[in-house]
This record gives sequence, C-alpha cells and structure tokens, in this order.
Amino acid sequence: MAQRHQRGWLKKEKRAQGETWVLFFRTTRPSDGKRVENKVPIGLVRHLPEASSAWAEVERLHVPINRVDVRRGLIFGDLAQHYAEHELAEASESIRPKAHTTIKGYERVLRNRLLPRWGNRIALGIEPLEVEQWLRALKKEGHLANPTLDKTRRVMSLVYKHGQRYGLIPRNQESNPMR
Repeated sequence: MAQRHQRGWLKKEKRAQGETWVLFFRTTRPSDGKRVENKVPIGLVRHLPEASSAWAEVERLHVPINRVDVRRGLIFGDLAQHYAEHELAEASESIRPKAHTTIKGYERVLRNRLLPRWGNRIALGIEPLEVEQWLRALKKEGHLANPTLDKTRRVMSLVYKHGQRYGLIPRNQESNPMR
C-alpha cells in the first residue's frame, strides 16, 4: 500500500555557511514515476543546536513534503489534511482566521469522527445518502445530540468547499456530498 503521509528525516551536512540541518524526504519524479530522495536546508546548526529546535523550524516553515497526487484519486484524508494545513494553522492564510478553540474543535472532529470513517475513501466517491445514513447511525448508536451532528456535517462540508476553492476537486455541486 502506498504511503499517505511522511515526516522526513533530519541530517547535518557541511556546507559553505557552516554545518546545516537538512530535511530529507521522498517524492515521486513526474518524468518516470520513480521515488527519489529530495532535501531542503532548514538552518545552521549554530542557530538550531538541538534536533528538536530543527524540527520546530520545519514546522514553522511548513515545508510541503506531502504533496497531494490527484492522479491516484484524491482521498478524503488528503483533502482533510490540506484543509488542516491551510485553514486550521495558527497563522493560516484563511480569509477569516478561526479562534484557537474553533481550530481545536475542528481538529477533534476530523481526528475522531471524519477521518476514521471517511479517511481512506475517494473524496468524489462519497455519496450524500451514505453521509446521511452515517450521521443517523451516529445519533442512534453514539447517542450524539443534534448540535454535535451538525458540527460534524459542517466540518465535512468545509473540507469539501476548501478542496473546491483550491482546485483539488471540481467546483460543481455534485462534487460536494454535503450540499
């Protein structure tokens, strides 16, 4: 099975400016489809003496090592990851930034409900009736209140709208099963 998410690994390299932390990761070369190693310099060891500080810098830089590959059929998990990286980051590029509590709540809904159920499904293959039946089952079996179900539905809809805005899925009504 193909790897869906990678963190990469850090190494120190000697460079002209001095010893440097370098992030290594694998990508698929477009010309022949072969997996190849890539690297991105993170910072000088004298400025980032510990590996933990180098990892913190990787997080701060938002190095895009997990590219979404639409050719294999975009799965809901990839769509949700893209949404989280662009809309739920503390310093997001969102038009309307969300409050810290909203971000944590949306992340919790994604992590606890949406990704376990829909994460490995092809995003455009999810049918509205399936989602409706799932929400009904959550209410009955999970004893969830209507506001909780509404929030779950709303977060799923936001993920799809984000994918449409970024061109990851088509911008028609049929591409969003939440409509």
